[in-house]
Amino acid sequence: MKMLILIAAISANIGFGAETNCTVLQALEKYRRVTISDGASYYSFSNDHSFSSGPVGLSGRTLSGTWKMTGDGRFTVIAEWGWVNGVSQPGDFRRIVFVIYDVRKEQKSKGAISWLPPGSDIFEGYYYIDEFTTTTERPDPPKAR
Repeated sequence: MKMLILIAAISANIGFGAETNCTVLQALEKYRRVTISDGASYYSFSNDHSFSSGPVGLSGRTLSGTWKMTGDGRFTVIAEWGWVNGVSQPGDFRRIVFVIYDVRKEQKSKGAISWLPPGSDIFEGYYYIDEFTTTTERPDPPKAR
């Protein structure tokens, strides 16, 4: 009897409240912002096409700009490079191409990221940076939502 109760409790936990994988665009539609992290930096994509990135800790590189979907799971970002707790050269722009596969909202936060707005959700999923280079391009203004 105890085994049946245990199986029922486990089944209930699996079936209710568990986030399923979805595309980044589906997550943006539902949550308005998708933030992924590699443990050292965070990368935040908002549904108005604005983009921000910064360190997980108290100092490091920042990026602020906009993103465009440029292919299956490919997101091209044009952003201005800066530094937290360091000297920033104005007008230093970068082109970053992310390939992001399906994501899922973390069930438990792995810790607060100091530079994120309160209430930001962190998403898990596989991604990689396919390109990171200097550019003369400038970010488009964010889209109205």
